[in-house]
Amino acid sequence: MANSKAHPIDKPKHKNKIFTALYTILSIVIFVIGFFGVAYFSYDWIDPLVSNLILIICIILMFIIAIIQVVLSDKCVTAKTIDIIFYSGNILILGLRFFSDFFVLGLFCFNTIMAIIYCIVYFHPKRFDTYKSFFDKKIILIIAFIAILLYLGIYSRAYLIENVVLLYAFIPMAVIFCVFVGLSLSVFLKTFNQLAQKKWTKVGVFIIVLFIGWFYGVIFIDTINSSIPSPYSINSYEIVDKKINGTGARQVTTYDVYFVIDDNTYYIDVSVDFYWQCEVGDMINIKTTQGALNLSYMEVDY
Repeated sequence: MANSKAHPIDKPKHKNKIFTALYTILSIVIFVIGFFGVAYFSYDWIDPLVSNLILIICIILMFIIAIIQVVLSDKCVTAKTIDIIFYSGNILILGLRFFSDFFVLGLFCFNTIMAIIYCIVYFHPKRFDTYKSFFDKKIILIIAFIAILLYLGIYSRAYLIENVVLLYAFIPMAVIFCVFVGLSLSVFLKTFNQLAQKKWTKVGVFIIVLFIGWFYGVIFIDTINSSIPSPYSINSYEIVDKKINGTGARQVTTYDVYFVIDDNTYYIDVSVDFYWQCEVGDMINIKTTQGALNLSYMEVDY
């Protein structure tokens, strides 16, 4: 008697390989451009405007590829709709971001809202078993990538009160942590117990959320303060000293120049090219902005 047991039909993997190859190529380009062209510690080997344009185009292409992958997937309509809104929204905001820094706030707010929607839809006890197989892990990577980009943007600014953003970040951190603990022990208790079955796993999750909350808080404070237009002034100051800091094996090297404002000495990171071109006694143009949250910061006006 012939074996009539049904066997699952393997889905063709060539499409996934194509998508993986495209993601890999674009990721390499983004890394190279980001490291050698945009990073504040890099040489200006390519015009910043051009490097930023290439960076945004590559990121947008990744989102377009992700949309195509979602459309061709076997996800349910709800999951597809949420994913397409996520990718399309980021394409629109990133495109507008190229024309105005104000859309940095839009990028931050949109991804925050989408992260909340994902948590509600995918991790709600009534939907978790249905939607967990549809969850796109790339979403986590993309949100993390955007958060890192926003965090790195902080290093292009020097706050007049050092570490003020880090201190203010504890306020949103506390709010996020309290909300997470409250929901995990009430509405999402069943899902939370499924994902973190052991006691120490639960403790570890709370510690991770605490750190993420602080990281998010830093981005939140700086994004609100710097992306909303506020009064600023541009003044020239004499460079009184210059130093290369953080030359250790595990430290990021920064090129700092020092200047005096009202008898107080400040320093700010500059590009490598500018650092070697300037000398002590030269003048540097500094843009001082009041900040939407009244947290004043400085940037180099090249």
